[in-house]
Amino acid sequence: KDPSRYGIASIGGKKVLSVVEKPEKPETNYALPAFYIFEKKIFNYMKYDELTPAINDFIMAGNDVYYYLIRNSDWVSIGRSENYYKILRKTYNYSERNLKK
Repeated sequence: KDPSRYGIASIGGKKVLSVVEKPEKPETNYALPAFYIFEKKIFNYMKYDELTPAINDFIMAGNDVYYYLIRNSDWVSIGRSENYYKILRKTYNYSERNLKK
């Protein structure tokens, strides 16, 4: 509902064309889920505190980045402490119910 709170991707075809962290006026509503699989050369672009600018530099350098869409119901933002607490509680409760001691 509020994409300016997240890293946002612009996509075309099967590729990510660019990413930007918390834009004031997002061009899309494709939020970054903070689950990535990259080649180790992504670390050559890590000169920031945030991963999103490094991903964008990686793309701008000509590297291909592909996306996978996930359902909104499968995604939980942990950017706020109350949401982080909720997912930790949910994971803990799941573990208590389903994992043998």
